[in-house]
Amino acid sequence: MGGAAVSKLVSEAKGLSETDANVFKEETRPELQEEIKGFIQKGLEPLADEVKRSMEYFENEQQAPIQSVVLSGGGSLGPGAVEYLTTALDKKILGWEAAKKIEIAPGADAKLFNENRPFFNIALGLALRS
Repeated sequence: MGGAAVSKLVSEAKGLSETDANVFKEETRPELQEEIKGFIQKGLEPLADEVKRSMEYFENEQQAPIQSVVLSGGGSLGPGAVEYLTTALDKKILGWEAAKKIEIAPGADAKLFNENRPFFNIALGLALRS
């Protein structure tokens, strides 16, 4: 929901294919960071609104405050994503990486695995499901 919405915004605003929009939003050049943060914030607004409504409902029904929100996936790594959601939701934002408990097989590329851990959450969830 979050990362895909950001890619769509970048694609429409810059006239890029979705593939090129994904590359753009992962750009690390300092001169592009503020622009990318703007896209991320705008793309996360609908998600933040929906999560906020859900949290308010839960807190009212359970008469208990939510202390924190767990964020996962590649979109959570975008510049300003955690900061924006912390402000928008007025909650502590925690990162979740299910893959950090996985043992890496001998001979496997540990560096590559560790660099890409945040992207494995969906695959791990689906693997556990079956």
